[in-house]
Amino acid sequence: MLATSEQLAVLEGTLEDWRSEELVTKYGIDPETEFHGHRVMQGRAPWQCMHGQVHEAVWVYREFFKRVVASGVLVYMEGVDVARLNARYKYPDPPYEITLRHLLENVNAHARSAKDEVYVVADNIQDKALYSAAIEGYTRTGTPGYKFSTLQHIQQPIRFRDSHTEMGLQAADMVVYLMRRHLEPELGQSTRARRATRSLYGTLEPAIASCRKWYP
Repeated sequence: MLATSEQLAVLEGTLEDWRSEELVTKYGIDPETEFHGHRVMQGRAPWQCMHGQVHEAVWVYREFFKRVVASGVLVYMEGVDVARLNARYKYPDPPYEITLRHLLENVNAHARSAKDEVYVVADNIQDKALYSAAIEGYTRTGTPGYKFSTLQHIQQPIRFRDSHTEMGLQAADMVVYLMRRHLEPELGQSTRARRATRSLYGTLEPAIASCRKWYP
């Protein structure tokens, strides 16, 4: 999720107000409940109020995406075909590092054209110190591949935070969960589910600046 400080403030404010003023009353959730794509759609705690309530879960998702689009933030999404990665390289870089690197190359290009700097906050992950060091190293040696970049517009180091305290990370989680289900539907997914994810993707689409999966 790429946002100016003003756009992020708008997104955080509108989502927090919506949660505390409507969702708490309507569903009885805690005012601090984290937005989490899998838990919302599958009715898992603390979103157990959504269990068996697919229509309600879709409504929550749609209203969430409307606020994302209205805030003006941009969605950048990167993926990698892990099976092909492992088949092609004997000692491949971790998929997380690859997708983060590709993502930052893309965002850096945007920042360069906008003559701006990007402050990166990522969700907590195991070995985060290694990934942070790897990305910082690219500022000295440049990224591998045809999109060679020293990420000069990406502030270092990137920060890893708990998503519970970062509404922007929660928004990114909601977006990734839905886009993955839409772009790579599970085998046996019902027609109703496919229709719902396609519709939600359409709601979010105005905010999508880039969506790519690398096939090594």
